Amino acid sequence: MREIKFRAWQPITMRMLSWEYLLAHQTMMCQFLDPDLKFMQYTGMHDKNGKEIYEGDILKSTQKNYCLRMQVRYDNGCFYPVGTFNILGWSEEWEVIGNIYENPELLKP
Repeated sequence: MREIKFRAWQPITMRMLSWEYLLAHQTMMCQFLDPDLKFMQYTGMHDKNGKEIYEGDILKSTQKNYCLRMQVRYDNGCFYPVGTFNILGWSEEWEVIGNIYENPELLKP
């Protein structure tokens, strides 16, 4: 069974709040109602370096002499990578290189 956890982007402080941080600061639970917080769910998968993959992460894969950069999205109960090329399934070569809040420039062509 997949572990359910989240992280949150806090635009006011411009920092990513980890699941461990959110759990350790129970007084922040009222902030979960804050519409400015951007929550991202853990996919249950890891990249080629063992890093956890979350919704909103930007993934890179170098295959067949070209480099793909994709954003992880959640829709209809599924996590999937989307970008310039539509790829079905996950690759063992995916690497997390950033996320849409801290590194939006990585999605630019």
